[in-house]
Amino acid sequence: MKISSIGLIEAAKKLIPITIISGRVACHIQDGLIAGRVQNTLSKEEEEGYNKQALTDADLVSSNLIGAVALTTFSDVSYLSEEAKADNVSKYFLMNAPFTIVFDPLNGTSYLRDGKKCFENIYTLTDALHGNVQNSERVVVVNIPRAHKIYVGNECGVEVADTTSFIFDGSCKLEYTKHHIPTKAKGGVYVSVSLKDSLNDIRSLGLDVESHVAHHIYKEYGIKDPNWNFVPAGILNGDISAFAIKGIDLMDSLAIAYLAQGSGAYTLIKGYHPETHIADLAICANDKKIFDAFCTLLT
Repeated sequence: MKISSIGLIEAAKKLIPITIISGRVACHIQDGLIAGRVQNTLSKEEEEGYNKQALTDADLVSSNLIGAVALTTFSDVSYLSEEAKADNVSKYFLMNAPFTIVFDPLNGTSYLRDGKKCFENIYTLTDALHGNVQNSERVVVVNIPRAHKIYVGNECGVEVADTTSFIFDGSCKLEYTKHHIPTKAKGGVYVSVSLKDSLNDIRSLGLDVESHVAHHIYKEYGIKDPNWNFVPAGILNGDISAFAIKGIDLMDSLAIAYLAQGSGAYTLIKGYHPETHIADLAICANDKKIFDAFCTLLT
């Protein structure tokens, strides 16, 4: 089967059943970690960490499961996975296919380790030329297993399905509905850039630093317990109201930016570089005041 024959949306939906299962496996791994049945002693960065610790199992299982289905389903796709050096499927894909899956098997492994519910499977199906991601056509899938939600779409529109009662039987019997970001978002703003020298500027733009902006750097400036809600995908459920990120990767945060735009958020994406699949800046907000303020501050 070729993606070029069925289109990116339908191709993405064919991968969704196995995506849901891989997310559920990650939940079981998290359960084992929290209960103390398995140990996690090495970091992903340690050379011998792969295949020797439970935290990496969640990444590798997702990469292998979704990759295996993509490999055996589509004849015109390459695979660019964050876990390519250790999974069992990446090396068997074509190198110069006209489409590529850019894949973060498990976004938020530290959340999984710490017992938080906000980890996700994220990948983007996008066009490629001579093996280089172009990102001019794209569809993004974000699965949030603990929330029982899976999103599929792009900057033009997004659908969401509830996966609570999904049974894996080789088909995808899900009911998709159009998704819009809730109008009253909870929480604060995810910011991955240092604003140490910009607090007065933020206030001058009409934002309250304590209530509108939450980030780990603010612990250093006297804010003890900001509302973290760190995962950018939270904007899809209304857990956070906005995010602003510099040097963002198509594997995760940039994908969320496209979904946020398709779900009705104000969005700015600047400086996408196809050779590295990195964008210089993304700002998303479902509040125009916050969006305008961060555009003024960061551009």
